[in-house]
Amino acid sequence: ALIVLNLDRCLLMLTATRHLVLALIPRVVISLVIGVMIAEVVTLWIYNLEINSQMKRDVQQQIQVSTQKINNFYSPQINADRQTLATIQSNENALVAQINKDVFLSNCESNDPICSVTHQPGCGTYCLHYRQLATSAKQELDVLKPQDAIRISALQSHIAQLSQSETHDQQVL
Repeated sequence: ALIVLNLDRCLLMLTATRHLVLALIPRVVISLVIGVMIAEVVTLWIYNLEINSQMKRDVQQQIQVSTQKINNFYSPQINADRQTLATIQSNENALVAQINKDVFLSNCESNDPICSVTHQPGCGTYCLHYRQLATSAKQELDVLKPQDAIRISALQSHIAQLSQSETHDQQVL
């Protein structure tokens, strides 16, 4: 308020003098400042819909980029852990299949002369060989199972943590 009063007083004093050009300069400056301020407000009001629309598009684009970054960060880790899980389970399944096959062949050799390689009943060389292979594979599986159970549990926990973090990061957006 004091600035406006002082400006008004200055303008009145300048117009009282004979230097009209000097009196016009502050009026022109004030007119330009007021004109720019009013023009800015009017321009924002006129283009309000376009400005809001562009801001929404910009925000949506930023959200898409951020979501893509989140997916690019978490997905490879989750997929790698899932692949490791699948490999562990596949190895265990292969050992179980090998054990079943060797037990079947051992039983075939000892009990069924038709499917036996030697075509003789009783547990001979092939029977003992397949039984030993089955026992060896069973021992290997018994050693691996506890280790694999720990690894599987750790991987599942890691996958759950990563999935939870990914979901949280996406919700934050």
